[in-house]
Amino acid sequence: MQSNLDLPSSNIFDNLDGFILNKKHYYGLRVFYEDTDAGNIVYHANYLKFFERARSSLLKVININQFELKKNKDVILVARKAQIDWHKSAQLNDTLLIESRLKYAKNSSITVEQKVYRYLDCKKSYEFLVLGVFQIVAIDSDFKVRRIKLILNNSATIFKKNIINLFLSVFTIFFSYIRSLLILFRAKPILTQEVKTEIISSGQDLSILGLFFQADPLVKGVMFLLIFASIWCWAIIINKSNTIRKEKNFSSIFGDFSLSEVDLEKLYNYSVEHSSYAQAKVFISGIEEFKGINSKRVLSPNKSNDILQRINNSMLVCISKEIDRLENGMTFLASIGSVAPFIGLLGTVWGIVNAFQSIALSNNTSLAVVAPGIAEALFATAVIGSYSSGSGIQ
Repeated sequence: MQSNLDLPSSNIFDNLDGFILNKKHYYGLRVFYEDTDAGNIVYHANYLKFFERARSSLLKVININQFELKKNKDVILVARKAQIDWHKSAQLNDTLLIESRLKYAKNSSITVEQKVYRYLDCKKSYEFLVLGVFQIVAIDSDFKVRRIKLILNNSATIFKKNIINLFLSVFTIFFSYIRSLLILFRAKPILTQEVKTEIISSGQDLSILGLFFQADPLVKGVMFLLIFASIWCWAIIINKSNTIRKEKNFSSIFGDFSLSEVDLEKLYNYSVEHSSYAQAKVFISGIEEFKGINSKRVLSPNKSNDILQRINNSMLVCISKEIDRLENGMTFLASIGSVAPFIGLLGTVWGIVNAFQSIALSNNTSLAVVAPGIAEALFATAVIGSYSSGSGIQ
């Protein structure tokens, strides 16, 4: 039986599923009595329900119908892993806002980061409460993993990574770095008829190379040190970028392979063929520890906890070694990034000191006396600026 309700012309369900802003989904809700415990504080497990509502609303906003997925493509979206950090508690009658964004995506899974905020009406601001990170996978009716990227590719514009902006930022920094070097090495004095230019000194070579060769030995040492540190840092940055990229690619492939219901022996052989990767080494260490235990014929139901602990310890040791290997050189980068500007400023200050010493010795404050020392100091500053532009990418 249908009823004709006398309601306002505006649709009260317009924002029922939230909205998308800056590639993030926002969903609002109110805490009711059924969501709280005896102290009027939201029961900790109910945050899972809040997060699930927000993700379902997100799919609704980006036009992904879960019933249609099940009916037409035999696909179900399920949560495989969840991690929740409770910072503060929500209470009865609180107005909550849930922010959802894609953290990263793989072929077989996506990881969604969600945050719960409490709206403070008195301050007109939001207070952060809870953080949740969820791994979502797509499966079919036989519980086999499906490629989730192909399912969400056409509809989920919110899941597009901001790779272009990252590339443009790196390109802008690199372009500024090259441009500053070109300006330094191609700079020439501009003489016009309107401006009378005083020739500072015919005995001083104020070109870039001239300033370098005429600089104080301390300033030369600082410049050599900065150039050497810059080359070493760039070598580490390029090497680490290639290593991490390869590890990420293999991790994605290995994850899909491990979820495809292949037996452990095939997965072990595949890991041995790619034993140069960290994830393969960790898996090999666990399997080899299990084989070592099995060869001693000490497997028994009563010792299952001890056996699992031994396998876990073996894999943890391998993980620790791989972390040390992947982080090798990062301490040097951090140290150089912190110390190098101060070392460069030493050269700048030393050049200024030389300029003032020239004034004191000659009792003359003309530009001809001050210019060489100031030019030397500015040249050292330019080297620092060029190095700092490269260090920004670190």
